[in-house]
Amino acid sequence: MPASSYVSVFRVIETHPHCAGAASGRCTAFTEGLSFDAEGNLYESTGGYGNGNIRGVRVLNLTSGATVGEQMLPASGQFAEGLTVLPDNRLLQLTYRENQVNEYRATGDPPALEHVRTASVRFGQEGWGLTRSLDGSVLYVTDSTDVLLHVNASTLQVMRRVPIVDPRMGSSGRHIYGVNELELVGHEVWGNVYPTCGTPRTLCDHSECIVRIDPASGNVRGWVDFTALLDREPRSVRADIQNAVFNGIAYHADSDRLLVTGKNWDSIYRVAIEPSSQSDPSHVASVCRLAA
Repeated sequence: MPASSYVSVFRVIETHPHCAGAASGRCTAFTEGLSFDAEGNLYESTGGYGNGNIRGVRVLNLTSGATVGEQMLPASGQFAEGLTVLPDNRLLQLTYRENQVNEYRATGDPPALEHVRTASVRFGQEGWGLTRSLDGSVLYVTDSTDVLLHVNASTLQVMRRVPIVDPRMGSSGRHIYGVNELELVGHEVWGNVYPTCGTPRTLCDHSECIVRIDPASGNVRGWVDFTALLDREPRSVRADIQNAVFNGIAYHADSDRLLVTGKNWDSIYRVAIEPSSQSDPSHVASVCRLAA
């Protein structure tokens, strides 16, 4: 699945239900993290402060959209954010503003989830995106700013902070803010972009792009333009675009499967990534609606 061109586009291979039998008629999974384990089981971290959404971690049956395993958040005051699965099938989950990380253990087939502990952390401004290095020794974290944090997966201590910069934009490069859900794809960290701007911060228009980051340097290697994927969703989702934003990336290296979705979207999409004929950085900034 690794992309080679500065700008890439997508092609839908399969469409899967995101939620099965939602009582309201809409999927109530407010996606904050999406991740495969080595065996191909799919996990989702879902957020919300007591708003009726599923809140915690669930195991999905990709064929039906059914929840086949679930662990609710250990504290009612938490808002779940990014999620990653370590090589030993432990799951780590960020929280939004609570400065806590939840650890779960997955066992069995289908996996059953057990809450192991909640650890206090000081990563950055907030907890947003989370993924890991290939060997699981380093966590990559975003905090709503223009920084990618390198965190020791054992001690949960921040080791490095590198700015996320696209060197092709402007004479000195452009800092990329609001990188949200993260996933390791090949040797790159891919992230949804949830742009915020202004002081105090306000939500800018939604972005339908994924940024591809070199985790060692923080430099942007390229972009994947997912414009028009939202058009496949029903009107009820499209009408709620300030909430139902494009968010959720899961990559399974052994099967080369890449899945994407959005908050409360009806579907999860398996996609292929292909080169685009467009390579102008100004086009990317415009189409991806990047914050100033």
